[in-house]
Amino acid sequence: MMNRDNDPNRWSYDTVDRPEGVRMFSPAWFKYHWAVQSSRKRLGRLLYIACGLILLAVWLTVTMLFGRNLETNEASNSRFSAHVENGLLPPPPDRIGTLFLVGQLNSFDPFSRNLNLDWTAIQVSQPIDTSDILKTQIDIDRREDTVPLAMFRDVLAVPDLETNITDYQPYRVQNPHVKPVGFLGLTQFDQINTNIGMGQRSTNFWSQPEFGYPFDVFQGKITWVAANNDTITATGRPGTDVQAISGAILTDSLL
Repeated sequence: MMNRDNDPNRWSYDTVDRPEGVRMFSPAWFKYHWAVQSSRKRLGRLLYIACGLILLAVWLTVTMLFGRNLETNEASNSRFSAHVENGLLPPPPDRIGTLFLVGQLNSFDPFSRNLNLDWTAIQVSQPIDTSDILKTQIDIDRREDTVPLAMFRDVLAVPDLETNITDYQPYRVQNPHVKPVGFLGLTQFDQINTNIGMGQRSTNFWSQPEFGYPFDVFQGKITWVAANNDTITATGRPGTDVQAISGAILTDSLL
């Protein structure tokens, strides 16, 4: 029978052979305790602990990356985004501020591929900071030219040739028989809820929704036309007096 005197691993738990003056949790301290546990057949436990620490580090890394991604997406969504070739559109003659739409991201259903948003309309004063549109937002209670907007979805605006206006080119909804999906611009509580159908953006295998989770990339689009509802009511001409929308931004972020 092996006893303490002829145990080849005697040094590992003999107090005489312990390194002196070693600071706790220093590299020498970890090296000594690793040798002790290895000599006492506790290597399995150390491996479990090491695996746990590795998993904890991976979890913290993923959490930090998601947080950084969230900040990046929120900053990107709050920037100016619009298909305007010559920069920001000037406000019409009867409006002081420049009109923007704001979409609040609510949820995304990956099964039906629907993105749910709430839309509101804001006016922004000049000069406009395109990196943060909301910085120069005009409070609705301080507006002198509140215009009730009839909002038409997924339609086009075309020049209105049936008016006598010569100061500027008026526009009208291409299909005046389309009903507006809602109204914005009267109060700060006005909003329109929409679902946008999304599809795959890339033919890359790793970006396709069916195979690339969580790296899948979706895309979708929505087109808005805003018309002055007071003019529509006064003239009885649906979809007339289209207003210039200078752009749109998104608030919040969906990872």
